[in-house]
Amino acid sequence: MAAEEPRSVAGAFDEFSGLKNNCLKGVQWSPDGTCLLTASEDQQIRLFELPPELLAGESDDAAAPSAEGDGELVSTVCVREGDSIYDYCWFPRMNSDEPASCCFFGASRDHPMHLWDAYTGALRASYSAYNHLDEVTSTFSMTIDPTGMRLYAGYDRAIRIFDVTRPGRQCELRPTCPSRKSREGQRGIISCLAVSPDYSGLFAAGSYAGVVGLYVDSSPTMLCALGGHRGGVTHVRFSHDGTYLFSGARQDDAILCYDVRRSQAPLASFERRCATNQRIGFDLSPDSRALLTGGEDGRVLVYDVLQPQQPPAVWLTYPDAVSAAVLHPFLPLLGVAVGQRHFPLPAEDDSDEEEGGGAAEAANERQSENGLQVWLLPHPLGEAPATGEPPPPATEATAAGYDSGMT
Repeated sequence: MAAEEPRSVAGAFDEFSGLKNNCLKGVQWSPDGTCLLTASEDQQIRLFELPPELLAGESDDAAAPSAEGDGELVSTVCVREGDSIYDYCWFPRMNSDEPASCCFFGASRDHPMHLWDAYTGALRASYSAYNHLDEVTSTFSMTIDPTGMRLYAGYDRAIRIFDVTRPGRQCELRPTCPSRKSREGQRGIISCLAVSPDYSGLFAAGSYAGVVGLYVDSSPTMLCALGGHRGGVTHVRFSHDGTYLFSGARQDDAILCYDVRRSQAPLASFERRCATNQRIGFDLSPDSRALLTGGEDGRVLVYDVLQPQQPPAVWLTYPDAVSAAVLHPFLPLLGVAVGQRHFPLPAEDDSDEEEGGGAAEAANERQSENGLQVWLLPHPLGEAPATGEPPPPATEATAAGYDSGMT
């Protein structure tokens, strides 16, 4: 492969091949860049450690294995949630040199949110939300503020805020809509959340009703609603300075960019293929100049945020959908999650068996590609943001510490 093209250095496909349609629901780098976290259809969250030679920057052509060969990664920690996984995220102050900070959260259907130890896979804590019948209600989305002290969770027409250091059911309830029939507020399931990295208390909530709401910690009411999507919003992300907000939706090819200081209409739109209900994620470079996104068509696209009218660069192409493409926090590495659900085609009638049956059988026997792949980029995609330079991904926060005595 040419020196200026990304090349594969590691991957994980074998662990996801044992179950049909075991596609990944994304991939996330740890805040310290030492490992990757994935969630898949088999209700498991897996942690993969990055090979030491990649962390040290010692990767040449001879040491760059293919994804399905010698570079096959094996998960070091694997935890099973109680049902289908809705969301997961790292503790934002995670540092491998501080074991107490090495943990991640998981949310699954009809179960509490769980805090897992990233070294042992042991359960550290649970955070439960209950409905009016005193039954555990599903958490559909979650995120943590940069300090690592406040856990934001999305529910049906509600947001709950937990104190990370106080596991249990105690939380602050913030309804986003008075009732199911009400036209006020933000309707629908809160499907994704993001907290501004500037410590202003601003956070964004996307819903399956196709609206992004802006909120602040100091007020229970919604500041404003951002529209423009045709489908349910599945991903929201602030720029590194909290000035810009990016959002993506299912059954909608557009990633929209808003200026939160003048929240009227979208500033720009970036196209990718997303015609199904699968959650297709995106990422930003450290200076937020570049936007990376996967797509249902298997392509990894890179946009220049300052020139949205320019066509994107196509970095990679896969035979199956790319649900996420995420940049390493500081190394020129790219993590890609591949795969989607495949459903068998109906069998043809006996009279048409010879004509069309063969094609349907071949399609049903096609092997889907579910897994994780790590690519080495020819150079870092973005440097530290320059003063006054527009759009910009959330940087690692440096605020309050983690309570290691939590159980």
